[in-house]
Amino acid sequence: METQFGYHIINVTETKSNRKYSIGILAQDIIASEQTRKEAFEKATKFLSDVKEKNFYEAVDQDSSLLRIQALEVKTNSGYINNLTDYGVRQVVQWAYDEKRTQGDVSSIIDMEDMQIVVFLRKIQKEGMPKLEQVRQKVVEDFKKEWRAKYIASQLSQAKEKNLESMARGFSDSKVDEVTDMDMSNNFIEGIGLSPVTVGTLQSAKVNQISAPIQDETGVVVVELSALNKPLEVAGYSLYKTENNRQYNQNLYQKILKALEDLMDTKKEIYRYF
Repeated sequence: METQFGYHIINVTETKSNRKYSIGILAQDIIASEQTRKEAFEKATKFLSDVKEKNFYEAVDQDSSLLRIQALEVKTNSGYINNLTDYGVRQVVQWAYDEKRTQGDVSSIIDMEDMQIVVFLRKIQKEGMPKLEQVRQKVVEDFKKEWRAKYIASQLSQAKEKNLESMARGFSDSKVDEVTDMDMSNNFIEGIGLSPVTVGTLQSAKVNQISAPIQDETGVVVVELSALNKPLEVAGYSLYKTENNRQYNQNLYQKILKALEDLMDTKKEIYRYF
């Protein structure tokens, strides 16, 4: 075949068809069978037996297939331990805070959603003011974090070019993000994370004006408000008034309860049961 672009050789393999295809997706949850759960329980039982004959660390080192999870601090109200989040976490808390518990205790098998776990109580921290050695690492880390934030904020304040791109180039791990449709009632900013101080600063920011460096939860932030959508006029505030009253009454009840607990020197131990 000759066209304006030259000569072409065409091989017709199939004529046009009106055939249609229906495509479906089959999905099935992969969950542990009773046999798998039985094998996991037997393995956990054998591990407990090994712990009694040796010690916890030796029993762990003997089996490399075991998943090791270390929690440095478990509080009475903990709802998760590292990446463990299901109902079994509360069983761990109840076991750990039992009055009879002593340092070095090993739990029985605790059934989680997708695993069997055995807990070793490595250390018990008594209630009250911790010793310096117990908090030294956290104090040092918090100090370094605060010092770095102040240094970065100082460098950004002294930047000659007051635009986000040039300010970001001065730091290798910095970036410029654009966030659209931001809700000022939400303390979470996409691309940054939890940022209550930044959101509070934006409440009084002017359009197209670059803010001073802000020390927030996840780092130092500089923002520029590109546009501000004013809210629509509200016909009535009765709905908001009802909701605010409900929240106020709920908070008031909690504060009264807290005041009574302090006056009566009450100690909450509901964690022993839930």
